[in-house]
Amino acid sequence: GGPGGEGPGGEGAGGEGMREDPRTIFTITGVEDPAAQKLVEMLCSRAMDPIIYKVRGVKKNRTQEIKPDLNLHMSSKYEEYAIDTVRHPQKLDEAMRDTDVLVIMDRGGPTRNLTSVFDKMRNWYRMLRGLEPIPKDPERYTRADFPDSYEMVEHLGTKNQLKAAAANGVGHVILLGDMGLSAGRIDESEDRKKKKIFKRRAELSLVPRPDDGIDSYTIIHAPETRIPSPVGVVSPPMEVVHHVDDELYKQHPNPNISSHDLADIIFSAAMLQAKAENKVIDVCSTGKKRDPIFDWETFWATGGRCSYNKEYKIPEVADEVSSRTAPSWRPRMPVYQDKNITRGVPNGEVEYYDMKELTLKVANERSKYQKIVNQEKPKPKKPSLLRSALKTVIRAVRGKKKKQIA
Repeated sequence: GGPGGEGPGGEGAGGEGMREDPRTIFTITGVEDPAAQKLVEMLCSRAMDPIIYKVRGVKKNRTQEIKPDLNLHMSSKYEEYAIDTVRHPQKLDEAMRDTDVLVIMDRGGPTRNLTSVFDKMRNWYRMLRGLEPIPKDPERYTRADFPDSYEMVEHLGTKNQLKAAAANGVGHVILLGDMGLSAGRIDESEDRKKKKIFKRRAELSLVPRPDDGIDSYTIIHAPETRIPSPVGVVSPPMEVVHHVDDELYKQHPNPNISSHDLADIIFSAAMLQAKAENKVIDVCSTGKKRDPIFDWETFWATGGRCSYNKEYKIPEVADEVSSRTAPSWRPRMPVYQDKNITRGVPNGEVEYYDMKELTLKVANERSKYQKIVNQEKPKPKKPSLLRSALKTVIRAVRGKKKKQIA
């Protein structure tokens, strides 16, 4: 078990020997997501002891700057990796090594309705033969865009992460999915089906089997509508509820949740692993302010498991959607190969922490937590009058010397 017997970390989650970093490590993929950035803020707050905890963020694009509103402990507690889980899955090993909790939040992108060079060449060939050119299909990805599609990122990319997690002995996996795939709702919108079906198909590969290597997981289905949580603004925590199989739509016809409240749910699942283990739930906000003593242990203890709607055959529907959206000439994508990497046990006992108390402190007392974060931001130094005067004199002297030389 982990600190206090509840949370992540501890012995028995990997191979033999010593691990490189004895801290409890959280790895978050898809750190571009606003909720992921809020989660990073929470895990890097002062309440989370840097001697005990460490956070890794994984982004897809190396050139894209991710700037979570972190405090001054960031340098010792947070590190970032640029890894494309579809194009370069083998690089996942460096981010997964010694990881205790993996949070998968990767998202695919829509089609850009462009015509690839291959499609243009094919149309030129058809025109030379006197045939009608094939019109652009707004639903079909080009070969260049396909690796960033919903199918590749949310199905293949997620499966690559799960394989890497199993190979590296990750103790607990938290997967963020979508509501709206029960029997009564799946066919309401073709677009929603196209976006969500691949993440739900990836969830099927997380259901424990003797050979998958992942025994502990939590799947959270969030609403499609996400309310942004402004950086640096103290947003009040809102009450959150859970259910299974899209039952929340009956009480909340247009469910939504803020980025920060969603991060609270993921954070509590990571910290209260024993209560959240193997739960599959739908979540949304009620629109009411959250009770300051909201009990996250009860929230997870009462959670259920969504069914996977056997009548609605997810693999078959996913294949049908894929045939309609994938490029006619599908590029081959690399798949993660297990190199038999095993994780060692922590070097020494972890200090006892009350996980219930820590989760309550970070997730519910948001105003105190955010004030701490804002206080720790380095303040820009104001130039003194004496320094400004000296700079002016030095510039004037240098200017005279240049004129004399000229």
